[in-house]
Amino acid sequence: MQAEIVLVNRQKASDYLKNNVNNRPLNKGLVARYVYLMSRGLWKENGESIIIDTNGTIKDGQHRLSAIAEGNFEYHIPIITGVDPSVMSTIDTGRKRSLYDVFHMEGVKNAHQLAATVRRTLGWDNRKLTPTLDRSTFTTPHIACLNHFKKNEDYYKVLNAKSVKLVTQQDVRLFSITDVAFLRHIIEPYNFKSTSCYQFIEQCMGINMPPKSAAYHLRKILAANKKNFAKITIRQKVGLYITAWNLYNSGNAEIDGLGYKATDDIPEVSKPRY
Repeated sequence: MQAEIVLVNRQKASDYLKNNVNNRPLNKGLVARYVYLMSRGLWKENGESIIIDTNGTIKDGQHRLSAIAEGNFEYHIPIITGVDPSVMSTIDTGRKRSLYDVFHMEGVKNAHQLAATVRRTLGWDNRKLTPTLDRSTFTTPHIACLNHFKKNEDYYKVLNAKSVKLVTQQDVRLFSITDVAFLRHIIEPYNFKSTSCYQFIEQCMGINMPPKSAAYHLRKILAANKKNFAKITIRQKVGLYITAWNLYNSGNAEIDGLGYKATDDIPEVSKPRY
């Protein structure tokens, strides 16, 4: 077995891939994701190696090499060759590093909560990249989340503190801290000037909530789903949040229901009136 640092460019990556037979099928979506990260400078030379066995099969790294070849990038990468072909089942079996792990290692206080909030809010900000607004929308690269947090650290610390205060006032917990932070971010991103936004979220917590109001029906739906152990998708939750807010923001009249269906398009968010 041998190891060396190689400047891998399009040609070199293509050469490695030519000999890559009897490997698992290539995940084109993953390759596209890597190309996206590389094109935006979010891919770093971190010492992670490419592993190639004695037959030339790439045991670990075919998606990275495919992205380099497709996007015409180049990186210095450790290349491990001469590995026994039978070792595939032992490669990449460790626990994946989570965003919480990254935040914690950077010394971020409340790392678990802030990591969850940053991932979801940044996913919302970047939603035009994945118009379906499914779970993949909110799967933002760790490095992008960390850089975004550092750039907006004061905002996220205040957002987290305000969300914690609101969540603890619920009689029945239907909103998590991340849910409240996300809801506020949807309505008034990177700002805390709106009184109406705060009052709406208070009502969503059950505080001063008028009967048959938008917040009342939102909590009713969330409570029913919690009781029946039903899973509301992220897309459904966002649609319900925005529908309820828009109704509140237009006067908060008594209504018989939110009128939002899972198959409906995600509504536009109305700007706070005050």
